[in-house]
Formats: sequence, structure tokens, C-alpha cells
Amino acid sequence: MTAQAADGTASPQLSADETNAVPASWHFYRAYWTKAACLTEGDALGGTYTCSYGKGNDGKYKWFLYRWY
Repeated sequence: MTAQAADGTASPQLSADETNAVPASWHFYRAYWTKAACLTEGDALGGTYTCSYGKGNDGKYKWFLYRWY
């Protein structure tokens, strides 16, 4: 019997049910110079995605691919 089992404390690990309950969110994947390139990559990867136009850290405007997971 482990020390945790002996004193009745809970395990810090998540169960399979708890892991599945973690909510999904948008994650940055990559930046592209054209909207077509962004959409093509999103289609190729599958799943839910969006392409958003904006200014990058380098000060240049480009298309950003975000994936939902």
C-alpha cells in the first residue's frame, strides 16, 4: 500500500473522464502571405480552423492560421 493510499489522499492525476472534459480553444498554427495558402493548409490539416488577417511581430501583414483543439 502506498503512503497516499494509506492516508486516503487523492491522486493528482486526471481520470480519462476528466481529461475529456478539458475545454478546447483556438491555437495559433502558422502564418502565410496569402489567404489562399492559409485556407489550403487548413483544408489539408482537417478539423476546425480559421484564417485571420493581421500584423505579425515583424510589422508585416499576413494571414494567421488558427486550429481548434
